[in-house]
Amino acid sequence: MKLEFDIGLIASDSISWGVAVFFTDLLFGGDPIFYQHLFWFFGHPEVYILIIPAFGIISIIISNISLKLIFGNQSMIFAMSCISLLGSIVWGHHMYTIGLETDTRAYFTGITILISLPTGTKIFNWLSTYLGNLLLLYFKISSALFNILFLLMFTIGGSTGIILGNAAIDLGLHDTYYVIAHFHFILSPAGFPPYERILNYWESAIVKRTFPFS
Repeated sequence: MKLEFDIGLIASDSISWGVAVFFTDLLFGGDPIFYQHLFWFFGHPEVYILIIPAFGIISIIISNISLKLIFGNQSMIFAMSCISLLGSIVWGHHMYTIGLETDTRAYFTGITILISLPTGTKIFNWLSTYLGNLLLLYFKISSALFNILFLLMFTIGGSTGIILGNAAIDLGLHDTYYVIAHFHFILSPAGFPPYERILNYWESAIVKRTFPFS
């Protein structure tokens, strides 16, 4: 998390952007491709800055509703660390169509697909935490129901991301609604809803009232 934050802070600093414009402007002998690298070096980790806190919120709600620790708690921590690290070095998968070398595309393809391992670990650990509880419980508590919907949508979005991570396939899917669907399946359930869910879940403590179906 700190690594992602530091990268975003450095890349978004006004001085850094001033330098970036100087080195990427053709009038100064710069390279527009270099600008794209700088942009996505900031832009891709930004997505993980948004979603990693959401992962923590989902874990808190599932753990409290199930009245047990998250299954594979230590592996969840390791998975979060791996996602933070790998998410910082895969920016090139946004640039497959600009003419990257074959070896470079192969690197970004491999690392991008590799992110599915820690992410899949988190999904299966969340689902395993649900096991052993009454299924009806999840339809009576709105936070639990929204968590299940989050897992469904995020799994679909992540699966489309694995496909787009393949450089050869991405060339055909570039600039299509498939890319838009992937982006929205990831950020729609993860950008705002988890933060709203945690407020909803803890609202009884905030306003000193009891909401049995929150």
